[in-house]
Amino acid sequence: YIDNGGKDLEAMLQPGVDAMTVALKKAGYSEGKDLFVVTDQSAAHNEKAWAARLPGAMKLLLPPVKF
Repeated sequence: YIDNGGKDLEAMLQPGVDAMTVALKKAGYSEGKDLFVVTDQSAAHNEKAWAARLPGAMKLLLPPVKF
């Protein structure tokens, strides 16, 4: 799971995110299967933005809990 915003520092970090995504794909990871890349163009580099995207990350990474 790779997550990045699109404003300020996040925009400056995007080339590294892109390079990592390419490297992981070359190593055999498949986007949508075992590689998830999320970019929120309207998000900055702060806790509020991360918190807004956390529920989506949790749904992707953790299986549903059955009681």
